[in-house]
Amino acid sequence: MEEAACLQLAHRMASLQPSATLAMAARAGAMKASGIDVIDLSVGEPDFPTPEHICEAGKAAITAGKTKYTPAAGIPALREAIANDYTRRSGLTVTPAHVIVSNGAKHSLHNIFTAVLNPGDEVIVPTPYWVSYAELIKLAGAKPILVETSIDEDFKLQPAALKSAISPHTRMLLLCSP
Repeated sequence: MEEAACLQLAHRMASLQPSATLAMAARAGAMKASGIDVIDLSVGEPDFPTPEHICEAGKAAITAGKTKYTPAAGIPALREAIANDYTRRSGLTVTPAHVIVSNGAKHSLHNIFTAVLNPGDEVIVPTPYWVSYAELIKLAGAKPILVETSIDEDFKLQPAALKSAISPHTRMLLLCSP
């Protein structure tokens, strides 16, 4: 029997680190298996069942035949609700045209980075940050520039620190706020 050939990964994959998220999840799982009480915050998986009203809404949508592909930018009514909520909370004018609904942050960031970044570009990333940011930036051929923040400043990016991180290669500033 002939052995199947292994798929060769792209050379750019060699610069990536293994997933810190999956490593933390594996460690938390091993600790739980050994009897240690662990609150696992690694992969963002809820530790509670889906609320009943959400289950019922999902069932109702399936029964109503809402099982087809949605528009690429997301369901218009959902985009409008998100825009209205953001406008209400922020005081900024946000329209549905400003909103794209995706199947997850990692996928969205990958799409944005590959669409916007070129090799040699830099992305400023304030710390602390989600561990996938740096690897996604590197996958797009760009370089993450980490800018330290501190608890003493409520982890707010300081103007002087931002200014010192900007270079002629800066293409993007990545901000994440709950």
